[in-house]
Amino acid sequence: MKRVLPLFFIVPLLQACSFRTDFLVLNTGEESLLAEVITKHGPGVSGLFERASSVKRLVPVSTDMEVGWDQAISVNADSIAPGHYRVAIPPRYALDIGTVHNEEYTKGKRQFMNGRTFNLESVTLTRTGKTVTITPGNFDTYFKRVKKSFDVYCCF
Repeated sequence: MKRVLPLFFIVPLLQACSFRTDFLVLNTGEESLLAEVITKHGPGVSGLFERASSVKRLVPVSTDMEVGWDQAISVNADSIAPGHYRVAIPPRYALDIGTVHNEEYTKGKRQFMNGRTFNLESVTLTRTGKTVTITPGNFDTYFKRVKKSFDVYCCF
């Protein structure tokens, strides 16, 4: 019994070591923002931005950049082709476009644990006559870490 007791304390500690980094497109405007995401896909591609489901997650974000994960809503994306979809993002909401587990994203990082790759081709954001296209080449110009969170945001 004395050998089993320490396991009860070690297991919760190890579980607390797990973390995730979400890549979010945040609508900071007063009107809806259209996000069009294209990812590389195919046999053998294990991507950071690969989402097999057409259901995407939108999360509310407060003015001080607090993400309301417990208030997330699911929306159906307008699926154009495999790895290519569009989602309208309401004001003060963020679209979760990708996740990496137990690894911190740093500027320019393109290879991740377990063979996962940076498989984003582009994110095009459109709002009332203004369009921005984000590619791997300019990704770090638009996506930044906020506060001490592991999450990476693109504010538009």
